[in-house]
Amino acid sequence: MQTQYLPHDYQARHDPKLLALRRRLGLAGLGAYWCVVEALYEQGGALGRSELEDLAYDLRLDAAELRAVVDDFDRSEEHTSELQSHSF
Repeated sequence: MQTQYLPHDYQARHDPKLLALRRRLGLAGLGAYWCVVEALYEQGGALGRSELEDLAYDLRLDAAELRAVVDDFDRSEEHTSELQSHSF
């Protein structure tokens, strides 16, 4: 299997929302954020919010905490039934 890479801004940690996430949830919250980003990438840029509970289970995280990462610190402006990234 060929390794695939997820390109991202190497200064993303300076993003104000990601700084707030780290302040509130620590590096575990930041790690959860990047796991959501990876899941979005794996799913072609869209992930149903209804799938967050399964993702939380897969990551061994509390579902409410993962929803907080998405709802409180989502860097997009859209809050719909589906997480989307048009850059993937």
